[in-house]
Amino acid sequence: MTVRLVTLDTYRARYQGTGPVVPLDDSAVLARIDALSAAILHHLGFPAGGEDWDSASRVWTFGPYDWAWNPWSDESRLVPQFSPVASVTSIEESGDGSTWTTVQADYYALRDGSDPARVRIDAIKGARWSAESWYRVTYVAGWTTVPGAVEDAAGRLVAFSLDVDRRRGRQGESGVGQPSETYRPETWPDDLRAQLAPHKLPWRR
Repeated sequence: MTVRLVTLDTYRARYQGTGPVVPLDDSAVLARIDALSAAILHHLGFPAGGEDWDSASRVWTFGPYDWAWNPWSDESRLVPQFSPVASVTSIEESGDGSTWTTVQADYYALRDGSDPARVRIDAIKGARWSAESWYRVTYVAGWTTVPGAVEDAAGRLVAFSLDVDRRRGRQGESGVGQPSETYRPETWPDDLRAQLAPHKLPWRR
């Protein structure tokens, strides 16, 4: 199922603009919205398909081999893979990845859960996360609704993409089975990429 970051009605009302070019039909615009929504979600670090952006309970198992590729975690903090984090349900620790002991809730605290740049679970009261241990973190994370800045970026990107096609004489097929270089983030306007940057998941920063 495709996730649309901006609706057709919102796009028509706010972003399609005016001019001598006749607007594309709804199916063409929806096809471009779908394609660019998927491109944006991939750019932000969401799983392929983008269906997994919504707020949900998640389980993250973090082991000794993970410390090397997760530079955001260290002995004083764990940084979950998904954000924004609303709450931490439980943390369990294991020496072998199979036998688990629950970490007391007063030995850790969620910090800055609403900011994907700074989401972390801090060890407190002198506790430390060990690089030799496994951790199983159950937490609630994801968007309850598409953030306004992301919706706005999606609408602007659809307009930008279709305008590029129109200027290149491809209006008749824009959005329908037509590959577009504007699906690649490196071709997006700098201000649009800057607008999306705060919403990237931590491992895509």
